[in-house]
Amino acid sequence: LLIDEDWLGKIDALPGNIFCLGVFGNFLRPKDSNMFSHENLISNMKFFMCILIVIVQVLGPPLIFLSAMPQHFGIVEDDGYKWKCWVFSQYYAPNDLSECPGGKLPRDVDILDDWRSIFSTRFLSTIFMLMFILNGIFVVQSELKTWKIIYNTLRYLDQVTPCFQMTGRNYLSLGAFVNCWVILWSCIDAYLIIGACASPRDLMFDALGLLFLYNLDDIGGDLGFIDEDDWPGLQIAWIYEEIVHPCDDEIFDENKLDMRGHIFL
Repeated sequence: LLIDEDWLGKIDALPGNIFCLGVFGNFLRPKDSNMFSHENLISNMKFFMCILIVIVQVLGPPLIFLSAMPQHFGIVEDDGYKWKCWVFSQYYAPNDLSECPGGKLPRDVDILDDWRSIFSTRFLSTIFMLMFILNGIFVVQSELKTWKIIYNTLRYLDQVTPCFQMTGRNYLSLGAFVNCWVILWSCIDAYLIIGACASPRDLMFDALGLLFLYNLDDIGGDLGFIDEDDWPGLQIAWIYEEIVHPCDDEIFDENKLDMRGHIFL
């Protein structure tokens, strides 16, 4: 983007993720480079990594949920939860003579046993679950703001500059779906995984693992294959703040959305 660096001093960079990068496809897959050049090889590797991240984010959270279910999907049965010991479960087996975790028989277990035996861990897990859900709400709000800015910037450029046609809007739609999908499932998983931890150490590791999962697609995040230099966040923020947002509503109205905008906003 041909914007002078001196113009960007008072602008805050727009946060981005791999889906935002997909809107500007040449940042990941340059079309002008030789097929066998080092630049093209690196770009294709980055593109492949992005596909892997989408697969992990789409499949990972529901698989975590299914692994905690009585069918023990994807795990060894001995490593699964003992639903026979939970009084509200349809698999509750009060006459079963095999021991539950903690050494009691199913008929001797009540819903407050964990709170009596490992109160500090249960209290901490409750705090973590609340933090996790609240953080998910803030993340959704932040992603929504970024999505709207990028989407309106693209609409403005398409409307005001007829020679400019941005074809990457499908990436924005995919990003909105995947982000909501991951955060929704991660909050459900937080109850099953964090809420069932038996020690503070397991609680910390599981909570950080879920956070890592839904921050996996962020630019400048834990994975280093895409960094801030790949994302023109400052330049896009400048276009929006200096050109799109101040534009008169008669020329371009940000609130008059098309069908895609109504669906995702």
